[in-house]
Amino acid sequence: MTAATNAERQAALKARRIAAGLVPIHLWSHAADVQAIRDHAAKLARRRERQERSKA
Repeated sequence: MTAATNAERQAALKARRIAAGLVPIHLWSHAADVQAIRDHAAKLARRRERQERSKA
């Protein structure tokens, strides 16, 4: 087995994220807002999980 190059590992990571339905976003924010942004993203993820479970 050959070792993957950094570029190959990054390409595989990108492919897994796309397959999971994620899209890239680059965001500049004030340092004081970072935790609030992360908290909101987690809230949205929980809501998405609840909606998926209710569909099943």
